[in-house]
Amino acid sequence: MRRPHPRFDETRNAWVTRAGGQLKILAKGPENAETEAIAWAAFYVHMAKLGQPVEAASIPKMTLGELSDRYGEWMEREVAAERMKPRTRDYYRDHLQTF
Repeated sequence: MRRPHPRFDETRNAWVTRAGGQLKILAKGPENAETEAIAWAAFYVHMAKLGQPVEAASIPKMTLGELSDRYGEWMEREVAAERMKPRTRDYYRDHLQTF
């Protein structure tokens, strides 16, 4: 089953969703970042009214250095599994060391 979400309907010139079984217009207007943001806000309210609140994307808090360390660990695993060449890892590792 697909997760409900807003989508732009060109015939209605509006952002809509079928969450809850019926078509719900979330925001009218052209397809752009502003109307999309309004549609997502309306979508969260709509889902909460249906009793199925959707959590906003939670991003784990980490420093840029921690992120680059994790990326380096992932590259090591990719090289060990032979899905990445050591030369590629070395190229990116040099750039990541600046962080």
